[in-house]
Amino acid sequence: MTDSVQKLKMKFKGKTAFIIGKGPSLKQLTREYFPLDGGLVIPLNESIKIIEKINIPANFFIISQQKDGKPECMVQPVNAPLLLNEKESKYWFKNHHTRYIFDLQKDYKLKNNKVSVFGGNCCSVIAAIEFAKFCGCKKIMLMCFDFLVNGNSLYPNISGGLYEDPERLEHLKSMKKQVKFHVKNINHKFVIPVENYNGPVDIYLYPKCLSWLTKGTQ
Repeated sequence: MTDSVQKLKMKFKGKTAFIIGKGPSLKQLTREYFPLDGGLVIPLNESIKIIEKINIPANFFIISQQKDGKPECMVQPVNAPLLLNEKESKYWFKNHHTRYIFDLQKDYKLKNNKVSVFGGNCCSVIAAIEFAKFCGCKKIMLMCFDFLVNGNSLYPNISGGLYEDPERLEHLKSMKKQVKFHVKNINHKFVIPVENYNGPVDIYLYPKCLSWLTKGTQ
């Protein structure tokens, strides 16, 4: 089935969205970081490999965003629906059981702003943030975006590996300013998973690490 993302508009009103990045802490991510009340999980590109292995509770809706259409980082999930970009990845994985297609301008109303949207396009994390808003989520948890918290730009050391972008550091520096712009009007926190974690997730939230939101990028 292929359908418009409009089918999901406001479907998760009042819920929390969990956007999963590809920082080194992805290796430590476990189901304990997902609260019992459920929510929307949006793994970016290869991070779906981890999400589908950690047995997240069934009351979470997982949708694998594969936005950019770059062969080296496109991954077809085993069970999760796909979220694909009209201009870049619409024709990927045509036989997947559930595909939702989004247009940044028509669906998310994004316009060129000289900060994060250029030529009608944006990076994957910005698309995911706007998707969460589009779905009516009241809060966004940005998980495994280590660089935005502690400056660590490495990739996680996981089985099968991840595509390593030679321009990753510059991309992450730009992302810092772009994320600031897109989360300023929604409740949000960053989560950096740690090894052998079994406690309440709030212990590892990092609101103090968001000082750059008001002080500007470093």
